[in-house]
Amino acid sequence: MSSYPSSRVGGIALAYGGLIAIGATLFKAVLTSGSFASPHVLTNISSLLRMAGAVILTIGLLAANTRLAPRSHTLCVVGVALLVFTLLGLDVVGSAFTIFGPTTLPKPLGLLFLVGGISGLVGSILLGIATFRSGSVPRWTAILLVIGGILSPVERSLNTIWPPLASVPVLCISLALAGMGFALWQSLTGSSTSSIVSNA
Repeated sequence: MSSYPSSRVGGIALAYGGLIAIGATLFKAVLTSGSFASPHVLTNISSLLRMAGAVILTIGLLAANTRLAPRSHTLCVVGVALLVFTLLGLDVVGSAFTIFGPTTLPKPLGLLFLVGGISGLVGSILLGIATFRSGSVPRWTAILLVIGGILSPVERSLNTIWPPLASVPVLCISLALAGMGFALWQSLTGSSTSSIVSNA
């Protein structure tokens, strides 16, 4: 019962962080579609949205990890840790670099992005497996999470086919996390209401 407030905050943060990440990804997909020349200010807005979504998702994952997969806790913790590293490394640092950094990518940041990409791939698959086994959130969210992780390495290939397709892996992961957040939030709200009724 003591974990209820943090778990509820985690559910809300995952839900809204996921929605912001979806919005940022779709916005970026439109900007890269080639339909029009995107001004620099729109690219910065997309990066800011991505950064905000990543920060909120990080809060959500850290707050709700004990409730996401109680039956596969170790797998869940490892998956969450890897995903958090990716969110902070790729999305927060990467977005900040896009807005404020120079045009040439420094080697240390290049290495960070490489490691972040690998950790995101592994983390999303591990968390997807943990939540699927646990059954504490809808299984379609776990499947989407795994699909997003599997598609991550072919992001560049998708980009060569049609730039907006490169957004598919991130969209899968963002939608999965948002779905997990809403499910967790709803279940905790329902259990709180039942507790109040039973104590009345």
